Amino acid sequence: MREGISKHLALLAVELYEISEEFIYKLREKQHERQDVFEHLPEFTINKNETAKNQPIRAEYYHQFVGALKPEKNEKYLYFNLATQDRLLHEEISQGGAEDLFDEIDFEKILSKFTPEPEENISKFVFPTTHYLVVEFIYTTSYDHYGGGYDCDMDVDIVGYLDHNLQRTPFVIPKRSDNAFKTGDKVILPFEEKGEIIEYLDFPWASRYNVKITESNGFNEVGDIIDFFERDLELEKI
Repeated sequence: MREGISKHLALLAVELYEISEEFIYKLREKQHERQDVFEHLPEFTINKNETAKNQPIRAEYYHQFVGALKPEKNEKYLYFNLATQDRLLHEEISQGGAEDLFDEIDFEKILSKFTPEPEENISKFVFPTTHYLVVEFIYTTSYDHYGGGYDCDMDVDIVGYLDHNLQRTPFVIPKRSDNAFKTGDKVILPFEEKGEIIEYLDFPWASRYNVKITESNGFNEVGDIIDFFERDLELEKI
């Protein structure tokens, strides 16, 4: 292991529904008293507590009393299933659950990009549309000069989604666009390191630059070729 920054993108599949309290009430009425109504509903909903940040939460805990009585107001809620598409994301979710991994992310805002399935599709066993979110992991590894060994910090964000053509669409428009950097450009990297653009790789959901490290402060080694996203680079003024 060595010091440095590693970035990874992963896909998170979403099945989204809009479900009313009336629907849950009627579903409860049809169930045997020992049956769990949430076995027939999507796993997650939005945490709307005042101290929360609209992060995902298990519906069976958060809505355990919803629909227990005939509702006076037929409120509607977003319900959704999440599924991992690769081993890295699966491992991170398995450590503490989706609630902990995405506890700083406003899922109500993110899911507004998608059209929810109607609740009746659950009863009719209609296959839902699967949407895809682009999850970004940033791992920063540094040496512990006091205790020895290495420390690794992780940051996670949902940076975009795949549109109907399965093309990556960012939630935040990058500072630069249209392949602004050219091969040979000198750039400033995170942590004030410097590098030279080697090539631009344009994939449907993972466009990035390969950069050769020319000046290092210990995170990367001079001569290494590291991939960076466009927003992480700044053109060096000569």
